Amino acid sequence: MNGLVLPWGRLHGDASLTVHLRRSVLDFDTVQEFADRLGRGEFTQVRTLPLPGRQTGITHTFTALRR
Repeated sequence: MNGLVLPWGRLHGDASLTVHLRRSVLDFDTVQEFADRLGRGEFTQVRTLPLPGRQTGITHTFTALRR
């Protein structure tokens, strides 16, 4: 990300936005951390489902029941 996205952002857009995007991605919960947080909140029966295709392991669907 440092080698492409940050330099590109500095040249073609708002550098602070690009830095924020990088930091927010790195600081975002893992799949399990987010599922656990849902379970500690208002939700039960939390399930995670990885999306198929090129995004497998990157994008997930979360399902849960509200208490």
